[in-house]
Amino acid sequence: MSSSNYDDCNRGNCPFKTDPFDEYREVCVKCGKTYSFRRNNYWLFMILWAILGLLLFSNKPESRPEFQQEPEPVPTSLSSRS
Repeated sequence: MSSSNYDDCNRGNCPFKTDPFDEYREVCVKCGKTYSFRRNNYWLFMILWAILGLLLFSNKPESRPEFQQEPEPVPTSLSSRS
């Protein structure tokens, strides 16, 4: 990997080629820059889904108690004003 090859390569658009021994690793043909996109975040993904499920379940309107006051009864007779 010489510096002239690195200068020739457009760093924003490297022509990557997949490594035949590691399907998650790619190498730039011109500059030799490696890129690996292996994701070992299965457990993180499951934890995030569990948290999302709990949040959605806890925000149901049926699960929250409603504090509504009963309206006061309106007097129907006017005899108390006489």
